[in-house]
Amino acid sequence: MHRIKALLRIKLNTHAVIEPFVIATNRQLSVLHPINKLLHPHFRDTMNINAQARQILINAGGVLEKTIFPAKFVMEMSSMALPADLLKRGMAVPDLSYPHGLRLVKEDYPFAVDGLEI
Repeated sequence: MHRIKALLRIKLNTHAVIEPFVIATNRQLSVLHPINKLLHPHFRDTMNINAQARQILINAGGVLEKTIFPAKFVMEMSSMALPADLLKRGMAVPDLSYPHGLRLVKEDYPFAVDGLEI
């Protein structure tokens, strides 16, 4: 089960990371541009796969939530993962005087502020 979760995480991260590059390439480069021609075979189905994944796999009540990440555990996992991730990336430092036990290095960081509130 742990191996399946790890493989899914890698696959989801890969597709999520590459999507902005696909969009930027399609918007900014001509179909005749050599870089576009080079990347096109690699980008071909990424947007369709991502759209289907959002509809079927990673939506609320989707396959992943029903099978691998049961809803009752998702919030608990997320609440532990975000602070650890912020610390690992150097975006926060441990500080017990703050509500969540850590202080953000950059106070204007909506992802962290909102995520920690949730």
